[in-house]
Amino acid sequence: MPQRILIVGETGNHCLEMSYYKAFLNAGHEVKLFDSKQAVRQYARLGNLGYTIHRFFPVEAWLRKANKMFTEEVKAFRPNWVIAFTGAEILPGSFAYIKSILPLKLAIYWADPLPNLTRYIQQSLPLADLVASYSKSSLEVFSQMGARSTCWLPFAADTDAHFEAAAPRQEYSYDISFIGSWRPERESALRTIFENFPGLRFKVSGPYWNRCSFSPIRKLASSKPMYGKKFSGVVQDSFLNLNVIDNTNFPSVNMRFFEIMAAGGLELCSAGPEMENVFLDKEHLLYFNSPQSLIETVQYAYANKEKIESMKVAGQQLLTKQHLYSHRVVLLQSLLSNTFS
Repeated sequence: MPQRILIVGETGNHCLEMSYYKAFLNAGHEVKLFDSKQAVRQYARLGNLGYTIHRFFPVEAWLRKANKMFTEEVKAFRPNWVIAFTGAEILPGSFAYIKSILPLKLAIYWADPLPNLTRYIQQSLPLADLVASYSKSSLEVFSQMGARSTCWLPFAADTDAHFEAAAPRQEYSYDISFIGSWRPERESALRTIFENFPGLRFKVSGPYWNRCSFSPIRKLASSKPMYGKKFSGVVQDSFLNLNVIDNTNFPSVNMRFFEIMAAGGLELCSAGPEMENVFLDKEHLLYFNSPQSLIETVQYAYANKEKIESMKVAGQQLLTKQHLYSHRVVLLQSLLSNTFS
């Protein structure tokens, strides 16, 4: 049965909220977006400077005016479901109010490491009919913090943003690529490969690589972020695509885990135990769990090039069969329609 759904969070290109927005629309629902950060910006004094100050020292008056906009939007749209994402700056009193006047169901989707848990989300957990998280290991602690019902909802692939059909290739422009912001653990992995495999062709692109302390990588890195088809093009043109999951994401995987496979590339991924029994090592992608393991895995890849080519096709086939946002929406729809009816 079609539902009216209000998604609350952020609305930039290639963000998680937009992937769910499109997936719900494609499933036949009526969907609207409310960008709580943009709502705060409307009331922030001093423009961008004022909003930057608000990010670190929240201005309650601006926040309450933005929350009033949210409640008015809910009253006008009268959604059956409100789904609040990680970045939603909605006060628990606002959630309490809309639940007091409408027979709606509230879901919260947490999509970030727990150290980043905001007070807005934390204080609203007991009000939610469902708390979903990208991390299976976080569900128990969400229950301890007051969530009444939880579910594991991993990231998935957005085929509109990152899809190119995987196919075996003979030639690549790059041996190793990494697309994303600089982090110490990402620099360390690239340095391990660079020092142990001289002569490989690297592609590194993303913000903050000027902070890299290893000059050979810093000099070749581009500061430009890559999204959509540009991201997919580099992934397909790279023999191996490095994915170093942030330490605080462990044991979960990140969005890039799915994006690389969606783009038709072979993924070289640091350990992500929550997905390792779904996407299998040396069947769908390659995992490593230490510097020595990384060296051995790169050696394996170059000694088994034909298997690498079939592996990336198998990874994408499993992805498109079971791990698109259309599949995640089916699960959310089932939980919100049946479990809490």
